[in-house]
Amino acid sequence: QDISTAGFSVFERVDDGILVPGMIIPELSIAFAGELRLRCKAQVIYRLPEDNRNVRLGLTILDMDIVSYSRLTDILAYAADPHSRISTQVDMDALWEFLFDTGFIYPKKYGLIQSHRDDFKRTYEKLYQEHPEIAINFTYRENGRIYGHLSMVKAYERAWLIQHHAARAMQNKPPGLMVLKQIIHYLNGLYRLPSAKTDYVMCYFRPENKFPDRVFGGYARQLD
Repeated sequence: QDISTAGFSVFERVDDGILVPGMIIPELSIAFAGELRLRCKAQVIYRLPEDNRNVRLGLTILDMDIVSYSRLTDILAYAADPHSRISTQVDMDALWEFLFDTGFIYPKKYGLIQSHRDDFKRTYEKLYQEHPEIAINFTYRENGRIYGHLSMVKAYERAWLIQHHAARAMQNKPPGLMVLKQIIHYLNGLYRLPSAKTDYVMCYFRPENKFPDRVFGGYARQLD
């Protein structure tokens, strides 16, 4: 009936239901569009009458592997806003164009990596397309063009590092804030999952940069 990263609800007939509150389902599969299957561990937390024939049951997700969680989050984000994507499938040419156009890769930085450019690009491709368990990216895009980008990597066993936050102008949309919103929703569900092993999230803070100072500056100054 409905679904979020925390859980979902289903209907059962009053006369032939099999789910009861408290029941733990160690292996549950959520099928999407007949092809994609997201596996998780779940528990029934409530059973409420819907009408004379049906009852509504709420299930909470107790655990889910990070690949399935990322796919579920991507589906939910895309349903809410078709510009939002959380996935491993990123057009690398579009990403490079975006990083250069936004000044994220500036001349001095490019000079440092130029001699290892091919290795650098291969490393990006491996991280973005082959290892979703240690690298996740959030994009805000339209017609294949990236307008906002934010990524994070598993820097330590129980900690993620947020990096590569950049955006460019998009009509009537704030892409920089939208990808930040995406990652907040993502982390809000991720840290609850035991298999995710997530206790800490870190990010770089440069007070001379206007955007992070506006978003994180008050907290940084209060923390001193």
